[in-house]
Amino acid sequence: MTNSKALVFSVLMLFLVAFCGAQTHSKETILISTSLGNIKIKLFEETPLHKKNFLKLVRQGFYDSLLFHRVINSFMIQGGDPDSKRANDTILLGNGDVGYWIPAEINPKIYHKRVF
Repeated sequence: MTNSKALVFSVLMLFLVAFCGAQTHSKETILISTSLGNIKIKLFEETPLHKKNFLKLVRQGFYDSLLFHRVINSFMIQGGDPDSKRANDTILLGNGDVGYWIPAEINPKIYHKRVF
């Protein structure tokens, strides 16, 4: 391998390692059971405040019996509104909260990936 090819290869490998190592999944796997099947999710170590809060709420049973109040077919689902536990068909959901805020942990290296 010539020096220029070795340099290009090294730079590409460095980029690949940096890109692949950009996300670190936590050891916890969360199982969401729904009437339409189960969903497994992994949290990121790079968002420690959100990971800690989500796991706390899971352990407290906060999400038990909540509805997915926003569903866009083949794209996304949204849930977590505590008002959805007692909601009827006429109530607008998505504005309920836990009563506190956590600072944003925006990281451009983190992305969500759907795995079948």
